Amino acid sequence: MAIIKYFIIFVVRSNQSLNDKYFHLKYFRPVMVLLSIGLIYYAHYCAGLFLAMAIYLEENWLPVKGFEGIYEVSDCGNVRSLTRLYKSDNFNKVFIGERLTDFKQPRFGYHVVTLYKKPYRKCTRVHRLVAQAFITNPYNLPEVNHIDGDKSNNCLENLEWCTSSENHYHAYATGLQMAVMGSKHGHAKLSEQDVYEIKILLKVRTYSHKFISNIYNISRQGISNIHAGHTWKHIQLQK
Repeated sequence: MAIIKYFIIFVVRSNQSLNDKYFHLKYFRPVMVLLSIGLIYYAHYCAGLFLAMAIYLEENWLPVKGFEGIYEVSDCGNVRSLTRLYKSDNFNKVFIGERLTDFKQPRFGYHVVTLYKKPYRKCTRVHRLVAQAFITNPYNLPEVNHIDGDKSNNCLENLEWCTSSENHYHAYATGLQMAVMGSKHGHAKLSEQDVYEIKILLKVRTYSHKFISNIYNISRQGISNIHAGHTWKHIQLQK
C-alpha cells in the first residue's frame, strides 16, 4: 500500500514539474484508473485470504478411529498426522506432525490417504474417516453417501450414512451411474431382436405365454413381464 501511495505522489509531482512535451495532464487519468483497478483486485485478494484463514481457524479436528494419538481428521475433509514420540533402535525420536496429501483413486474417484501404525499400513477413503469421526451411526449403516454427488467434497455437511441400495439409488438419481439396459445387462438372457419378435407374437395373440417361453428358453413369468411392460420397456414396436 505504501508503494502505491508514493507512486501516486510521484505521478502528481511529475505532472506539475514536467512540461507538456513529456508528461501532459491527459496521461494522469489513465494511470489513476489503472491504479484503481489494481486496488480493487488487491482488496478482493485480501478478502479471499482472510476468508480462507477464517475457515482454517474454524476447522474442527477429531482423532481417526483406530489411529488415536497418531492421526486426526477434520470436518472439512482434511487429515493430518500428530507430533509424537516414538522409539527407533532403542532411541526416542520425535515425529513432526503434518497435513497428509490425499490422492484420487483412478477407478472410483474417491480421495484416499495412507495411514501407518506399526506394523500395519492402511489405505482408506477420506469420506469414511470424516463420517466415522463426526457422524453418529446408530443403525450401523454400511456406506457413506456424498449428498451433492461430488466425490471430492468430503466436508461434513455433504456426507451421510446410508444403505447400499440407497447409495446406488442416489448414484442413478444424480447421474453418477447410468442404468445398464438390454442385452448389455449381465443377467440378460435375450437380445433386443428376441424381445422385438416376442412382442410381435404377443401382439397377434395367437400363441400362449407358455409356447413363446419354450421357443426362447425363458420362464413364463419372463414373457408376462415383457407383456406387462415391467421389463424391456425401451423396445417398442413400430406403429
